[in-house]
Amino acid sequence: MQEICIKENICLYKGKNTLSISDHYIVDKKKPRQFINNIKNFVKWEDTAYKSTKDQNQHDILKAIQNAHDIISEFQLSEDKSEKLLKLTLFYNFSSKEEAFLYYALQCVQKNPSLNEREKKALAEEIKIKIKTFGKYYNTRTMLNALLEYANVPINIDNNFCKTCFKHKGPYGLIECKETEDNIKILNHELSHAELLGNKIPHFYSEARASYLSKVGYARVRAMMTLLGNLGDSEQILKHLINNEIDKIWQNIVNHNPNFQKELNEIRTILDNIKFSKDIINKLKENPQILKNILKMYEAKYGPIYKKDPIIMLLKEICEGDLSYESKDYLILENDLEVTLHYDAWDISMDTIIQRNSINPFFRIEKTWFSIIQAALRKELALNNSKELSPRSANYWVQKIMGYPLYYQFLKSNDPIQILTYINNQLTLKGYPNLMLEDFKILLDASIEKNVSLKINSTNFPKILANFEWDLGYTKIREKVRR
Repeated sequence: MQEICIKENICLYKGKNTLSISDHYIVDKKKPRQFINNIKNFVKWEDTAYKSTKDQNQHDILKAIQNAHDIISEFQLSEDKSEKLLKLTLFYNFSSKEEAFLYYALQCVQKNPSLNEREKKALAEEIKIKIKTFGKYYNTRTMLNALLEYANVPINIDNNFCKTCFKHKGPYGLIECKETEDNIKILNHELSHAELLGNKIPHFYSEARASYLSKVGYARVRAMMTLLGNLGDSEQILKHLINNEIDKIWQNIVNHNPNFQKELNEIRTILDNIKFSKDIINKLKENPQILKNILKMYEAKYGPIYKKDPIIMLLKEICEGDLSYESKDYLILENDLEVTLHYDAWDISMDTIIQRNSINPFFRIEKTWFSIIQAALRKELALNNSKELSPRSANYWVQKIMGYPLYYQFLKSNDPIQILTYINNQLTLKGYPNLMLEDFKILLDASIEKNVSLKINSTNFPKILANFEWDLGYTKIREKVRR
């Protein structure tokens, strides 16, 4: 029999097919441990209920999850002891916590009676992304809470609802939403709210948490949380956010910025006291000093150079309410880099923030955009580590259309947009299409996917190359073939 000491004179025992709780005391240190009572079955799990075989039935799974949750809650097990309990039971046959979490999550979604088969299938895909990205940050309690919610939270689907929401009603809360045909991401956002199983969390952090986990939600809240998080240890802050450890978030930020305790306390007071999720955006508008103080801390930490960081500047624009920008965070899944609080960085993907709702792409933060493009081209060049550029690379086409001198200047310049502006001015004078931001984005995306040759024709590059040659920064129109 394996033993886990819970607290004081209470121990948990795992036998071959049972899990038992017993009171005991030591009569004499030299003698074996004797029991006050016979071992009383606190819970009994048949082998199939915790060995996680594919043929186990869902009733046993839910019973096992609920039992583990009840033991951890009743005896207030520490995280270490909780993990040990799950390794002996629910996670018995899994190589990692994330693998087990995903397996049970998919089983629990299938068990939820409020969902139809189409919704279960679509929601399972969203949850796979969530757990693949963030599963390692869930502690044992939050994970078990989430599993119970996936299986039990009632979902009331009615097209008369004006807004999808999660309400704290009943033991598992209630999700109210419109028809989910095109709304699975929103449903996953509300399910992320439900994961805390009724544990209250201030509205600002609740929306930030659900927005990270579901990849949709309040862009300004997520951007603000990202800026705050990167003032401290962003990985730890993300973990604290997911597990509703708000005090630990602020302690981490204060520890990294000890000279700004007054400002941080003021920011926290405002964010903690937002009464309703719908009031968050208004509170951010009414309190511009929040962003001002955050940026003051960035300047103290990094000096004026922080203003040249394209990601920080984009986050600033989003926090100030510019709706021209939104996140494509799911692209961070393209490789195995650590997930951070970044809203996102081109170190992870070449198109994590996209621009929308604009006819002219060169506006407001155009220099920031082309600094990002410049950084992405440099990165691709370094990864290829070759003097011979392949037509499958973005750099090949950029060099081809600019000519080597302008291309070299574009990569090295502190103001790359000047070079592109020069090129576009020349093109405009001759009545030819400009090189647009979207052209570069298509090219960089295609480069990641190694299908540049297929995507190049959807840009203006071929149209321009058919008519121009570049020579040391000057253009000459090719003579048109006379027929």
